[in-house]
Amino acid sequence: MQKITPFLWFDNNLDEALAFYLSIFRQAKVTYQQRGPDSKTFTAAFELEGQGFMGLNGGPHYQFSPPSPSSSPAPIKWKSIIIGTGCWMADRRSNAAG
Repeated sequence: MQKITPFLWFDNNLDEALAFYLSIFRQAKVTYQQRGPDSKTFTAAFELEGQGFMGLNGGPHYQFSPPSPSSSPAPIKWKSIIIGTGCWMADRRSNAAG
């Protein structure tokens, strides 16, 4: 079965987010990393507890509108990074994850 890979857009703080994610998840790893001319990570692929993610240091060109909170509970680790729940989520480092 094909999996959906969430794609997260960051405002030039992808390196900080990767370090944070790797620090809170036991099974976490960066599987691909491309750096830009400024030596910051431009794009990255990473896994958290077996789920693949893609990250892009895209800058603040697009703003994310968080959804209204959902009543469905999220696991403790996810609650530590998620500020909204539902089909779209925002965390304190990225603009959105779908």
